[in-house]
Amino acid sequence: CARTYTVKADDTCDIIGQKTLTSTYQILAFNLPSAGTGCYSLETGAELCLGRYGSDCQLVHRATTSDTCYSIAAQYGIEVSMMETNNPSMDCDQIYDGLNLCVASGVVRP
Repeated sequence: CARTYTVKADDTCDIIGQKTLTSTYQILAFNLPSAGTGCYSLETGAELCLGRYGSDCQLVHRATTSDTCYSIAAQYGIEVSMMETNNPSMDCDQIYDGLNLCVASGVVRP
């Protein structure tokens, strides 16, 4: 694991992603099942893997309430399909404030 994070009280994957510039999906992918499916059952003091060499998204966008898949993709000059590839758990109908998305122009697989 190239980057780690120690869970603090009240942390969720979204909060950790905001603190560390890591996509929510990447945190889940590296830490399931211990993170829980919604990533709300993190144990305070647990050490999470945030990225591995060669599979760590270096460009992350924190979504806001006004964002859509299309507006985010346009902002970074990428196709929505690339966002879907790098964020397989993303649902374009449910982009929410605080969601951390990998917006790299190439494929990044945790």
